[in-house]
Amino acid sequence: MVHIIDGKKLAGEIKERISSELKELTSRYDSIPTIGTIIIGNNRESELFLRLRERASSEVGIKSEHYRFSEDVEEREVIEVIEELNSSEEIHGIIIQQPIPEHISLHRLLSRLSPDKDV
Repeated sequence: MVHIIDGKKLAGEIKERISSELKELTSRYDSIPTIGTIIIGNNRESELFLRLRERASSEVGIKSEHYRFSEDVEEREVIEVIEELNSSEEIHGIIIQQPIPEHISLHRLLSRLSPDKDV
């Protein structure tokens, strides 16, 4: 037997539940959940994905902060920002938006992320 699921309805219910849980956490800890995203260079697809993720996040009460770097940034500069975000009490999760330039090691960047903040 086939059971058809109303995807929009289900997505709405999930968003509602997440939003409610985040409001409770925000109130309890007096802090808005915030994700820091590291973006290196200009990639149209990445920018579109970033906007969509930011919109979805804000709909449930998650704040987004972007840390943008030029295509020719040195790896150590990005690592310095990752370490600052790791220590920040205002940032609860960190995303490294891909793709990244070839001269930067994704493995080294990811290895610097705190496991508590790796999204």
